[in-house]
Amino acid sequence: MKRSMFKYAASLVLLTLPGCAVVTTGSLLDEMADLRRLAELPAPAYTTRQFSSYDRKSTTPADAETWFANEDYNQFIRVEKNAGRTERVMMDAAGPGAVVRIWSANPKGTLRIYLDNNPEPVIEAGMGELLGGKVAEYPEPIAGSRGKGWNLYFPVPYARHCKVTSDDEGFYYHVDYRTYPKVTKVVTLTRPALKELRLEWRKWRGCFARRRPRPSRLRRPTSARSIRFWRPAVRQRWPN
Repeated sequence: MKRSMFKYAASLVLLTLPGCAVVTTGSLLDEMADLRRLAELPAPAYTTRQFSSYDRKSTTPADAETWFANEDYNQFIRVEKNAGRTERVMMDAAGPGAVVRIWSANPKGTLRIYLDNNPEPVIEAGMGELLGGKVAEYPEPIAGSRGKGWNLYFPVPYARHCKVTSDDEGFYYHVDYRTYPKVTKVVTLTRPALKELRLEWRKWRGCFARRRPRPSRLRRPTSARSIRFWRPAVRQRWPN
């Protein structure tokens, strides 16, 4: 019994060792498409973090005047000049890591993602079009407007560094990302790799697009019976 428990514990440790897997854009897309992963420990392990436009004046409930500060837009890390244009930095993080979601309630300007200190962005597109699923490389459902918010879930891994900017202002934003242990092997996304991924996109897009049928599509019964909707606790009884 003790030996089997030891083997089980050892297997859990091995699964989470950073050297046991290589993180790529393809592996992250596979992870999103395979719901069985929700019941498994991530390999390699990671920490989830976020940059956002929350009001920096809100720091402690002890200060009643600033605790409810609600200017949750802009709040950029810094403003910098790049190739003659002004860019506002939303995210600046060391690797290894991966951007897994970008959100905005009112996207503006051109969004650029720079990886591993490369002066050329790996992704460059209108923020509204990109997060709205209107850019061909990142169509629905990997991006799209839902619940009055614009979202991009296309994963962007990086080995050494990531910076996300926009050349406009006056918008709300979240940039959700993962950080991995330093020894984790992460393959940085590149523009040539994006072209190769397009050839495999149909496989992932088919998995992401699968949805359960809505209750409204169920055929109305001709006799009295209970219809179980997708929420188990909710039932509807039709009259005769």
